[in-house]
Amino acid sequence: MKNHPCDDHETDEEEPEMTPESTAEQDLRLAEFRARCARMRENTERELARLAQHRADVRVQIGITSATMEQWKLEHQQMLRDSQQ
Repeated sequence: MKNHPCDDHETDEEEPEMTPESTAEQDLRLAEFRARCARMRENTERELARLAQHRADVRVQIGITSATMEQWKLEHQQMLRDSQQ
């Protein structure tokens, strides 16, 4: 007679034992995943740098300097403050 469901050893949900082959396969999958992540990170950094350079080039082409951008930012902040009063 069973006193508690946990006494039933047939329903034990033990983790399967890791064989060297399955461990090696998991290690390989992890290494491949990390390599893909590294490539994506490099691609993202390269694309962000390209976009930053493009933005700078466009600003130069249309004559918008960092000083102009800063001035516009200050003017915009002032307009926001004025509208809240």
